[in-house]
Amino acid sequence: MAFNEISGSFAALNIQDNTETQKQLPFFWGPFHANREQIAPDVPAFLFRICYPGSSGILSGNWILSQNAAQLDTKLGSQTNMNSRPAAEVADALNRHLWWLPKSLGHSNFVSWTSSFLFALKLVILLQHYRNLSLEQVHIVIINTTRFPKLVFVRDAYLIDRYTKSLKKDAISYKDGYQKSLKTLWGMRQMGYYFGEFLSQGALCIKGKSSIVCAAELARRGIFELHPELLKDPTQWPKWVTRKRQQWNREYAKFHSSQGKQLSDLLAPVSRDFQLPMAVSLLSLQARDPADLELLIFLAQFTEHIDLTTLKHNGDLIWKRRRSLSYESPYDSLDQTMPELQQSLTLVKNVAFLLDAKKDFLFLVSRLENVVKAISKVCATTKQGMEKLILSKSYLRLTNSVVINIERFTRKLLLAVNGQSYTTFFLITNGNALERLKRLKQDSKLSKIQLSKYM
Repeated sequence: MAFNEISGSFAALNIQDNTETQKQLPFFWGPFHANREQIAPDVPAFLFRICYPGSSGILSGNWILSQNAAQLDTKLGSQTNMNSRPAAEVADALNRHLWWLPKSLGHSNFVSWTSSFLFALKLVILLQHYRNLSLEQVHIVIINTTRFPKLVFVRDAYLIDRYTKSLKKDAISYKDGYQKSLKTLWGMRQMGYYFGEFLSQGALCIKGKSSIVCAAELARRGIFELHPELLKDPTQWPKWVTRKRQQWNREYAKFHSSQGKQLSDLLAPVSRDFQLPMAVSLLSLQARDPADLELLIFLAQFTEHIDLTTLKHNGDLIWKRRRSLSYESPYDSLDQTMPELQQSLTLVKNVAFLLDAKKDFLFLVSRLENVVKAISKVCATTKQGMEKLILSKSYLRLTNSVVINIERFTRKLLLAVNGQSYTTFFLITNGNALERLKRLKQDSKLSKIQLSKYM
């Protein structure tokens, strides 16, 4: 066993030295040009990391360790926030990390994460061919960032913006006349090579905040049979992803019920409270209609073990920025270049909307059921016909009000989900309440989407 592997093992064993005081090392926001209110919320609810031997983020039990944190010689220094180091030193370490350049001992305390599962999964294929790794050696980690303190994760763009001018000329590397600097990297991000990278630092305890799946397990369950396009051009990574994005809106991949069984099997090894984000990420490996109700109904089954707050945070993150006057990320334009991320966020947003709508719908239906029961009781117990007629009319007026509310709710639901395609059969303006409800239930388009499956 190599020395670094031995020392890494000892570091993992002794990491408990500071577990009570430091289960994570948040970034200090002071040095950034942006204020804390901008940086802290500018993180999606779920992030991915691919861990493998020799990576800059080492998976060790319930911990993700930076290379500094995994080595006995540099472990103590890994517990020191980067802002206490000279800016030029941090700039050099950041540049080397983001460009995958060789790092000197004690200067590798960053760990990268991505919001793009497409980007992460393509790396798995690259590792097989470029580093000759087996899938058994590769693990996919998904974390819930809402379970960590603020500023444990920071979008790399803030760091690039802060330290670009601090990078010294003699720290810039060149390859075939091409400059590998923070400035050059930022230029590439502006030209479409942006992959939702976020950074943490030092040792990070992920117990109870993550789900880990071996890549070999996903392969055995058929992920590459379901998405064979991932196996094409195995030695390409960023270029392949950018080409995939350029073709994104040409045609939607249709969701079929048979795919639901395959996806459910793929999600089996994933912790239950991470199955929904993993499901939308798997579905977003291809362009799909995020308003497909059959697809949303399938996704709704994975919401039992995820809190609605997290669900809304993940689904509404981009839209909240657009609406809020008090908070606006300067990097929204970068997120817009990632259609796979936008699609997954929209899917989660629509599922969250349906869950809220389901509660409203069931409340209205329960009111209607109570009215019907009351009418039946009146008809069965009232002896005088005139009294029965008056009471029945009163209940029917109440029924009419409830049914109108159901119609308004359902129209609002389907309009929000899929534009104008479901509007025609809601143009029901004549007839009494029971007749309108009957026509609503019998409408062919409403029957086709089988909303009853979801309800």
